[in-house]
Amino acid sequence: MKRSQWNEYELIKLLQKLPEVEDKRSRSEVYQHVNNRSIRKRKQKRHWIPLFSAAAALLLMAVLGASILNSESADKKSSSSQFISMDRVEIKEDREPNESEYNAEKSPENKAAVESDATEDKKETLTNEDHASRAEANESDQAAYREAVTIGVPDDQSNYIIPVTVSSVSASLAQALDEAMTNAEEEVWGLTDYYPLDITISDGPENNQIIIDLPNDSPLITLDSTFLAALQETVKYNQIEQVVFTTNGQPGIPFSHAGMLETLEISKFDKKSFLLYQHNETSRRFLAPSNISYDSITDALASLKEDPGIEGIYPSVPQTIGWDNVREHKSTLEIDLSTDTRIEDTEETRTAIEAILFTAKDFGFEQVQLFNASVNQVQELDLSEPITIPAAPNFIK
Repeated sequence: MKRSQWNEYELIKLLQKLPEVEDKRSRSEVYQHVNNRSIRKRKQKRHWIPLFSAAAALLLMAVLGASILNSESADKKSSSSQFISMDRVEIKEDREPNESEYNAEKSPENKAAVESDATEDKKETLTNEDHASRAEANESDQAAYREAVTIGVPDDQSNYIIPVTVSSVSASLAQALDEAMTNAEEEVWGLTDYYPLDITISDGPENNQIIIDLPNDSPLITLDSTFLAALQETVKYNQIEQVVFTTNGQPGIPFSHAGMLETLEISKFDKKSFLLYQHNETSRRFLAPSNISYDSITDALASLKEDPGIEGIYPSVPQTIGWDNVREHKSTLEIDLSTDTRIEDTEETRTAIEAILFTAKDFGFEQVQLFNASVNQVQELDLSEPITIPAAPNFIK
């Protein structure tokens, strides 16, 4: 910092040149003026203190209110985000959930979502018996909303039993079966004129039971092979697990070949393949369960393309449709179609796919997924996702 160039003498000279300032008021007047200014300042301070306090309080309340609103908004947004992303984000099982996730899981919607995810995880360890139990439960639910009923009808040579499904509005299964057998048009369908039968059908004491009563002189006692085979294909698609036999109301029926039977346990999964039956070129085509069972689903699917050499029975899958790999994923059968397979939107292709579906169903599967299909749609079948297998084959409207 530079030193001032003015010395003391020069500063005094400059100050002396300033004009004189003289206060002509008396001492008492000056004192009174100073005293009044002090009083006014004190009064002004007293007016501003409460005003300032009120303003500070209002400002504090505004800040707190905004903080609370932002907190609630953030909580709602966090909860909403957790709910939306519940189905999109896979949560690792070994991670501890934080507090917000724990609260979100307690809500009814997220609780249902978590339980659904847990159910899917449990399905990973299901055995074949578990698949069968789940399929039976699924069919039991369908029975509560029954709109159709299935009856087994012999083909024109009585070599195969064709399950035919027709519409029904009867609440009672026994009544629905009786009506279907009475109104069956076997000859129109190209099948054996088999129904109605001289039997009495009634619902059993259990939901999964049905009672069949025959008279003493019924020819079905002697021709029991065809009758029992038709009965098997009839009740297996109607959620019946056991048939109770009576003769004139008395327990048991003395069949000629099967012997005395009081009950018949119905197998829902016979592990059969579904071939194609057609009486002639103008008659209706049906899927027909094979007369033999197979050890594996791979062998059963391979038989769909083989000619059994029986009149009226044909391969249900053409040679142009092939697959490289077949695997099981939970209750879904996954099939990798060959690269040279060309799926066309035709009735023949639809029948071939249905033959695959019901063959898989006879092994306990609930869905079939076809990969590498050249089209995404074959009539009403959507090939872009797993196909749920219908409750019964050969539906006639």
